[in-house]
Amino acid sequence: MQFLFFQSKNEIYECLIERLNKTSQYSQKESKNIMISAGETIENFFRFCAENKLNKESSLRFWLTDERLSKNRSHSNLSKLSRIREKLRLNFSINGQNYNGSFTKMVSEYNKVMSGLKNDISLAILSIAEDGHIASLSSPYSRYKRFSDKNVISISSKNFHPAKRLTLTPEFILSIDRVILLASNEKKFLTFFNLLLADQYPLNFDSLVNSKVEILVNKGN
Repeated sequence: MQFLFFQSKNEIYECLIERLNKTSQYSQKESKNIMISAGETIENFFRFCAENKLNKESSLRFWLTDERLSKNRSHSNLSKLSRIREKLRLNFSINGQNYNGSFTKMVSEYNKVMSGLKNDISLAILSIAEDGHIASLSSPYSRYKRFSDKNVISISSKNFHPAKRLTLTPEFILSIDRVILLASNEKKFLTFFNLLLADQYPLNFDSLVNSKVEILVNKGN
């Protein structure tokens, strides 16, 4: 695990673009699949991409780490990020799982998709929320079991709206070659880190320490 501190969000976004351009150019994985969470930090990063240096011929394919279990597609993370991508005319694709008539079926189908991608993901970019959660994995850790046989699970939390979500499992996230966690301010980073130290988080502290995880933190405004 490595910590990198920056003086502004734009500096973090520049670092991300550098990582993505290198992944696009040098990754040995032909399809260059990238896992990405939703949220304001990622939305702002996409806007930054439209104005700056993300490779215009990028072969990157983004896949969502989590999704709202809602019958209204317009409320989904996939729909929202897709609208932003189209408006900004970004070349890369965004992929996920829409509601298909059954929440159980929705989770099952995305689990199958992730099973097919599991050994073909180059990078994961996950933003840290105000309460410290990433993807749709929040504390306390005791709320979760181990799901080593699954890539995607459904969860319910009073902290989320809507409460029900599908999300990648902690085991799946830590199986990815490289993982980048984004904290757009120090408060988010400290909340996340304190949960880790208190062993109240789905991602195990020891597993993170021994992994290729980078945590990018904005110390400025």
